[in-house]
Amino acid sequence: MRKIWQKIKKYRYDLTAFLAGMIYTGAGMMMNDPTIGDYNDFLHKWGFNPFFGIQRWSEWSSRLIIESSVNVFARNLFIWGIFNLFFGGLLFWSLSRILGNRRVLQTSILLTLMLSINSYMMASAGIFATTINYLWPFAAFLFALTVTLKPFRNKKINIWANILAVPAMIFAVCSEQIAVLGLIIFAGIVIKNIIENKKVSKLALFFMIISAIGIMNVLIAPGNAVRTAKEIKNWWPEFKSIGLKQKVLNGIIVTFSRLFLSPEIPAVILVISLVFLAFQKINSKALASILPSAGILGLFFAPISTLSSYTSLATYFVEIRNIAHGMDSRNMGDIRFRFFILILAAIFTLSISLAIYFIYGKTKKTLYIVYVLTAGVVTAMMISFSPTLFGSSTRTLYFLVVILCAVDFVIIQDLIKDRFKLKIRK
Repeated sequence: MRKIWQKIKKYRYDLTAFLAGMIYTGAGMMMNDPTIGDYNDFLHKWGFNPFFGIQRWSEWSSRLIIESSVNVFARNLFIWGIFNLFFGGLLFWSLSRILGNRRVLQTSILLTLMLSINSYMMASAGIFATTINYLWPFAAFLFALTVTLKPFRNKKINIWANILAVPAMIFAVCSEQIAVLGLIIFAGIVIKNIIENKKVSKLALFFMIISAIGIMNVLIAPGNAVRTAKEIKNWWPEFKSIGLKQKVLNGIIVTFSRLFLSPEIPAVILVISLVFLAFQKINSKALASILPSAGILGLFFAPISTLSSYTSLATYFVEIRNIAHGMDSRNMGDIRFRFFILILAAIFTLSISLAIYFIYGKTKKTLYIVYVLTAGVVTAMMISFSPTLFGSSTRTLYFLVVILCAVDFVIIQDLIKDRFKLKIRK
């Protein structure tokens, strides 16, 4: 019993992080009925088929292993629930290890940030299908990234972690977005090693190759072409006539609107935390840089008076927000509205980037934060090339929003560290 207690004490931070992840996932499971959404199709429309993934790869989607998982777990929601809790714990444990989480306070902050994510995001296609398609691959990807960045000191544990990371990464890159994210992140690690004249991580290089194969899988899977044709017909008949440039612009407009006008709370927290950190450090350049973003957010969400007077009228910014909420494939707003949203997107991007630069200076921290945010945005933008830009709802932002939570955690941690002299183990 004493040895068990010593083990628990030794790994208490890891266990706390894993438990927090289970709480995060469990909260979503409690709030949403798993039998709603795509679940019924997998349970009733398609029976159990050990070759289901291959069939779907040929007829509908390149997510071969993911589709197989959905087919298998639809037979038993209890087992799905256990795996869901596990992947939630794995996601939190991986994030905590990457971020250097060694305190219960840090775990509490990360849990609060993750719980601020709109719960509808994990239930837009039904929580059953959405978690398997988004939460599970992301947790698997983060595990592979953790093993690469933070190897275990115990050689035996590290060997087993490396072995398990391989199937985890293969599963992860079945997601089109994760394949892109993986290529960006692991290529960045490899390039960093080369620039710093360090030995190139074989694991990072291997995972970069797996990510590239994942992207190739997306391009060659016959099911993707079939699905795209059907979804163009169902969601966006004019999609074929839209040029590449316009698709990218549409993606920027929709992504920005969902992040800041819906809004996603982690995106708002990013702006607010940068304001507080700039003020705390008495950094006038950073404060001047981030104030435009904070001011625009205030204009978007300023309360409208209930009095029958001029102040009860909606402002121009509120009108823009209302139009943005009503956007769909057949109603993207007029050209002036779209241009205004693009200007706002440019202001937010420049404002946040400059604030981060002025706060952290020419440091690796600045580079890492900007790089992962860029990787997240590029990953989210992949939906621009799909006719389901609106049909997929906000779940395609999940990877970016979790990255935002991680960046928020870093900034809030710096706020607490400066205020309470919290010592963080690097």
